[in-house]
Amino acid sequence: MKRCAGMLLLSVSLWSSGADAQGGAAATADSLFRDARALMKRGEFAQACPKLAESQRLDRAAGTAVNLSDCWAKLGRHADSLAALREALDLMTPGDTRIAPVKEQIAALDKRVPRLTIRRAPDAPAGLELQLDEISLGAGSLGSALPVNPGEHVVVARAPGWSEKKYSVSLAESESRVIDVTAGPKLSEEPSPSATPMPAKPVAHAATPVTQERPGSAQRTWGWVALGVGAVGLAVGGVEYVQWKAADDDVKKNCKQSGGVFACGDLKTAQERQDAANRDALVSNIAFGLGAAGILGGIVLLATAPSDTSGARREVGVVPSINAHGGAVMAVGRW
Repeated sequence: MKRCAGMLLLSVSLWSSGADAQGGAAATADSLFRDARALMKRGEFAQACPKLAESQRLDRAAGTAVNLSDCWAKLGRHADSLAALREALDLMTPGDTRIAPVKEQIAALDKRVPRLTIRRAPDAPAGLELQLDEISLGAGSLGSALPVNPGEHVVVARAPGWSEKKYSVSLAESESRVIDVTAGPKLSEEPSPSATPMPAKPVAHAATPVTQERPGSAQRTWGWVALGVGAVGLAVGGVEYVQWKAADDDVKKNCKQSGGVFACGDLKTAQERQDAANRDALVSNIAFGLGAAGILGGIVLLATAPSDTSGARREVGVVPSINAHGGAVMAVGRW
C-alpha cells in the first residue's frame, strides 16, 4: 500500500510539473501573439512575424499559424506563408469552418511560389554537400522542386578535397529554375613522404673579405708615420734656418753698429729685424729637434717590430716644397 501510494504521489507530481511548464509556455505564447497582432495592425510586419513564429513554436495553434501566414505574405515571403498555411491546416480538426478557406488560400498561394530544383552535376565529386541559403540539404532534396521565397538565393557546394563553389540564383514569383551543381577546383594534395623534395642545396655566396691584422703591422705603421713626421720636422727646420740666416745677414749688411746697437735709418729698426731673426732661429731649432726625434723613433719602431712574412710592400716618401713665401713638406706612403 505504501509503495502504491508513493507511485501515485510521484505521478501526480510529474503531471503537475509538466502542466506548469505547459501552462508557462502557453502564457508566453499568448503574450507574444497579442504583441504581434498589435504590430500587424500598425503595419510593422517585420517585427510582428518573428514574434508569431516564436509563439507558434511554444504553443502550436491553427489560429497562430494562419496569422503567421498572413504576416509572411505581407513581406513577400510566399514560401514561408505557404508553409504556415499548411501547418494551420494540419492542426485543424474535422468540421473546422476554417478548413475550406485555408485550402483555397493554399491553392492560390502555391501558384505564386517560386521553385528551385537542384541537381547533382555529372562531374560532381563523391561526398558532395549542399546548402541553400545556409540551410543544409540532404540527398533527398536533390531533384525536387523546392519552394523558395522570391528574390536572391545562394547555393553552396562542397566536397572533401575540393574547394567550395557558390551559385547565385534570383527567382521571381511563379518562376521555376533548375541548376546543376558541383564543387570547385580540386585542392592540391599533400606530397607523400617518398615524393618529398630534397632540401635545396645551399647557394654558395661570395665570402666577405675579413681584414686580419698581421703581427707587428700596427707598430710598423707607427714607425713609418714617425719617420714621415721626422722628415717634415727636418724640412721645416731647414726652411726656418734659411729665413733666419737671410734676416741676420740683412741686419749686418744694411744697419750700422754704434756702441753695440745697430741703426738702420728709415728702415725697420735693428731690434725688430733681430727679433724676427731670433723667432726664425727658435722655430728652426724646435723643428730640427722634433724631426730628429721622429726619425729616431721611427727607426726604433721599425727595428723592433715583429717580422712580416706576407710580402706586402710598404713605401713612404717626403715631398718638400719651398718658394719665396715659405716652405711645406708632404709625407706620402703606402703600408
